[in-house]
Amino acid sequence: MVWERMKISVILTTARLGGFDVLLNSMIAQEFEDFEIVVCDEFAEERKVSMRDKQIPIRNWNFNNGFEKRFRLIHLPPKRKCAIYDDSLGINTALAAASGELAVILADYTWASPDYLQAHWDFYKAKPGWSMSCYLDRYELPPMKNEPYSIERDWWSVFAEDFSPSWFDGREPVYRERRGAVGKIHKDGKIEIPGDQVYLLGDSVPMSVMRELNGIDERYVGGYGSNDVDFGVRANHIGHRWALNPHVKLKKLTLSHQTKIPGREKPKVRLPEDNYRFFQQRKAAITEGKESPKVPDGWGLE
Repeated sequence: MVWERMKISVILTTARLGGFDVLLNSMIAQEFEDFEIVVCDEFAEERKVSMRDKQIPIRNWNFNNGFEKRFRLIHLPPKRKCAIYDDSLGINTALAAASGELAVILADYTWASPDYLQAHWDFYKAKPGWSMSCYLDRYELPPMKNEPYSIERDWWSVFAEDFSPSWFDGREPVYRERRGAVGKIHKDGKIEIPGDQVYLLGDSVPMSVMRELNGIDERYVGGYGSNDVDFGVRANHIGHRWALNPHVKLKKLTLSHQTKIPGREKPKVRLPEDNYRFFQQRKAAITEGKESPKVPDGWGLE
């Protein structure tokens, strides 16, 4: 199949084993058709090597109904290795490879409802200069019962069987999350979120805005900075705004005391407080005109 330029690029980053069945099966069910998925995966090369004398390339995973006929999948490693926790290299790597007009940013273990991409695209076309944000419901991961972990399964899934959306039926989320859920309410009902409370997970951003700002600021790497806490501030500075759509929700499987996601343990070299101090300094410098809202070359897309 020959793919042309897409309307939407779904950006997914992962530094952990498992979870691909959750995302890709939710993408197969999307009502919207013109999209690609760009996965930046720290295990991209390892997934292709022999495990227990069995080759497990990404194309052989047991997804239903031939996902390659539904969308283009680009699967690649980060632009450089990173031995510390929570790097944003993956987001920039994926953005650089994306062709879409609109970037929809997700993380591992997220499930999007069938109307998810359509809702983001409709908002993007109807509200120029605005990004759509949504609520995030977090659910516990299913318990991992077998020890040692089954490589054949855990290399792509945390479920004993193929994942299906019915797993969420009747379950209450552990908690609901949306940073900046309280904002300015306009007469048309649009809830405006301040830029310093943008989360990126569950948001869509025009690719033109991403490129104008030179992507995600990798100077936050090493703490809890992969969401680039100043991106919304920088976007506000060039006139872009954020609106919460309370009718759209994104589901995410998250850790509990029962579960452990197979993968690497990475050291943290920055605390959230370190990144917050850097964010405050950066915000002040941009506001005062001392620094550009664009990420310096070498720390972003370029």
